[in-house]
Amino acid sequence: MQTFKHIAFGTLAVSLAASTGCTFVGGALVGNGLWGDQHIFEPDPMIAGLGGTSAVCLGADADLEPADAYEIRGRVVENEWSDQVVSGFDNLVPCQNDVQQTLVIEDADGVTWTIGYAWIEGDWDSTPSVWAETGNQIEVLVRNPDQSSAAGLVVYDRDGAVYALESGIGGRALQDGDIDDLQVDDGDVVGTGSGDCGDTESVSTVFESDNDRLVMYPGEDRGMDTEQGYVTVCTIQSIRYVDGDCAEDAGETSWVVFR
Repeated sequence: MQTFKHIAFGTLAVSLAASTGCTFVGGALVGNGLWGDQHIFEPDPMIAGLGGTSAVCLGADADLEPADAYEIRGRVVENEWSDQVVSGFDNLVPCQNDVQQTLVIEDADGVTWTIGYAWIEGDWDSTPSVWAETGNQIEVLVRNPDQSSAAGLVVYDRDGAVYALESGIGGRALQDGDIDDLQVDDGDVVGTGSGDCGDTESVSTVFESDNDRLVMYPGEDRGMDTEQGYVTVCTIQSIRYVDGDCAEDAGETSWVVFR
């Protein structure tokens, strides 16, 4: 995907991410300390579902047909966090959970796009913001394969991806190659338990670039070396139902990456 203008990504935000990871930037006191090679905790084998849940959603003020992917280029109109739930805009990709973070872009045709995104820890919004200043031109990819519950968001500058959130509710949305050289896969089972409608397994999530490899539990944050430089990686949730009344795709594997 060709890009054309640098997104304002403040040095303060980068230094905070480098020193504290999502535990500070997202506002949540959860997870493993950034850069640590050793896990602070080992998951209880009888407990699954560490972490939270997520959302990526999209609306536009034009009469558009739903699609599997949207490539949006335009100028930032608003980039805000609200202390109230934002609703009523998601006519293309519905919000699977409440969102308080929105990014509004106007494209060259005059269409206004509103992107909502969230990482929810219980009743706490832990979402790291996209650092894009009002007036800047940016490029955004939103995927919603087969108009399912899964949706993903990637924001690009001239050097590649600067922010990505996978809201993998019921499946995977983002594809290998969407985030430069980063590939993401399921790892081993790290915990078992039960959820609202059956037995569950928590699994690790494997992040692999040309330069580095991380194996992470739900609710961790780490630093990772990619060909674009170091990024912060935060796992939101990685749970699947293995027995019970839920459909096979009722689990969630969600994460956020930013630099």
